Amino acid sequence: MPPLNLSVNVSENILTAGDSTLTYQWIDCNNGDMPIEGENNQIFIANISGSYAVVLSNGVCMDTSICAIVLTSGITNSINAHSISISPNPVKDNLFIQSDEKIKSIRCVNYLGQSVGLILETNSINTSALTEGMYFLNITTQSEKTLSKRFIKE
Repeated sequence: MPPLNLSVNVSENILTAGDSTLTYQWIDCNNGDMPIEGENNQIFIANISGSYAVVLSNGVCMDTSICAIVLTSGITNSINAHSISISPNPVKDNLFIQSDEKIKSIRCVNYLGQSVGLILETNSINTSALTEGMYFLNITTQSEKTLSKRFIKE
């Protein structure tokens, strides 16, 4: 049996475990390696600065990645998650964005944290050029508040 891939990719506040075929549990290295409730996906979005690792299991073996440091300076001015909504999710073509605040910019990244070029057009984004998978929108409002939203492209 091959060894577990313990790599973790960090892009801003998005951490991605290197292997997509395992089970995951993200932990807080600054809090005695305590599991972070509900964070058991390949991708973890850190809302606060800290040090995080992932416990990986293939059903037979279990191991833990090294701790990755995340500094959320520049994203600490976050916005309430309910003040911006996206739909439909999952999406086939057009993803609609509703916001209580005016949106200044949107950056879309794939599950590896790589930027993908999408253009915001009057509260919608055409996603037809994207391949199927999970993506994140990093949204900044005119008042410099930030929020990450996850969506699935079908």
